[in-house]
Amino acid sequence: MNAPNQPIAETPVAEVVALVIAAQLRQPIEDVRPEARLVADLSADELDILEIAIRLEDEYGIQVHDKDEPSLATVQGCVDLVNRKLVARAQVSAKREAA
Repeated sequence: MNAPNQPIAETPVAEVVALVIAAQLRQPIEDVRPEARLVADLSADELDILEIAIRLEDEYGIQVHDKDEPSLATVQGCVDLVNRKLVARAQVSAKREAA
């Protein structure tokens, strides 16, 4: 899923999210712009959104909850959600290490 010969940790989140969405929705990567709405612009249905959430969980080791669903409305919303989850995880890890 990540760029060729580039570990996922070094691939920008926005790029990975766009690749996940493009693959799931069988859309050209050029159409997966930050402002694109998954349902209205990219023709996603509820199952597609669930699959995108699961793939993002797998890629990043995060958990996407039902309350996060509004964040999955746009490509940028998905990117922002992943970034928030990664920051939160890093903060928890830092607190554990400091304790």
